Amino acid sequence: MKKLFFIVLILGFVFTANAQKGSKVLNLGLGFAGSTIPVYIGLDYYFKNEVSLGGEIGWRRYNETWKHKDYHRDLYNFLFNANYHFSKLLELPKDWDLYAGLNVGFYYWNDNIDYDGYEEDHTSGLGLGAQLGVRYYFNSKFAINLEFNGGNQVSNGKIGISIKF
Repeated sequence: MKKLFFIVLILGFVFTANAQKGSKVLNLGLGFAGSTIPVYIGLDYYFKNEVSLGGEIGWRRYNETWKHKDYHRDLYNFLFNANYHFSKLLELPKDWDLYAGLNVGFYYWNDNIDYDGYEEDHTSGLGLGAQLGVRYYFNSKFAINLEFNGGNQVSNGKIGISIKF
């Protein structure tokens, strides 16, 4: 599994290295996923006006007490995404960025239970998913974003800010 993670990581750097001539967008925000609030940070590279490749790191934690014992589960997500931006095709106003795409990533779960005799449990794996999102730019550099995900291990969606540079 570690080999697969590093192959995906290297492929992500190869693809994004070709995209650095275009715009870059930094994304920060919070996700929505049941009873916890995930956080994320990501960076997208536009190598064409309609196509971007990027990466994202996400984290969320469950905290629970059961039978007077504390239970914590941390989930980390490292993913690469590819998006097609529909604004030009749909002739949307320049303030709007509507996009959809696919993502592939690596996730890692870590359980920590305050329970005598219980050892920490952890697992990891490959995650595949899709996303549909929209950004609204207040000016040429700053936007809010909303995205819905399927297959993402950290959140089912997210809301945040985007900064173009």
